[in-house]
Amino acid sequence: MKTFFKKFFEAISTVIGAVGLLLFSPFILILLAVLTIINYIKYKKTRYYMDTKERYSWLCADSAHISFYNDIKKSELPIEYYRDKNIKTAGYGYFVYRDILIIRDFDNVIYFDSEQNEWFIYEEHGENLLKEKVEEEIKKANEFFGENRCNKAIVFVEDEVLDEAPEKYYENIELLRVTGTDEISALNNFIQNQN
Repeated sequence: MKTFFKKFFEAISTVIGAVGLLLFSPFILILLAVLTIINYIKYKKTRYYMDTKERYSWLCADSAHISFYNDIKKSELPIEYYRDKNIKTAGYGYFVYRDILIIRDFDNVIYFDSEQNEWFIYEEHGENLLKEKVEEEIKKANEFFGENRCNKAIVFVEDEVLDEAPEKYYENIELLRVTGTDEISALNNFIQNQN
């Protein structure tokens, strides 16, 4: 008898869920259509689109790469951008200052292990040494360029994370202190100190 009632309630729940989905799916589709149209219009007004004329991909106007590109152009920083067309996501590419690759993909996943005296980065499948991951990114960028263009990399690290870690230097990596999300000020300060 318990099995009968259990299966009966599962069947009723499935029917109610299906009916609810059918009733609300038009509203969900309308909401998605409106969000897409708004995002499309927003994308067409970005500096990124004005410079590249790249086709719109779904919700790309809020992409971190496109926002970063727009901020760099607005601040008139001497940073070059190279679009990697092998990656379908709009805006994905390499940002380079002189021979320095700017890596901004490691936000909020970097930590210092005091026992091993090393910086690590969390990834989906575990953690890796920051040094190895950055060297891999430099190698990928240089393969993209077809030459040994980048010798070093800048990695953004939140100031609280840097404050809690002892100073450790790498030959080809500069940890760039970022307060909150103000990467542009950090880059501007870095560039001014290079000159």
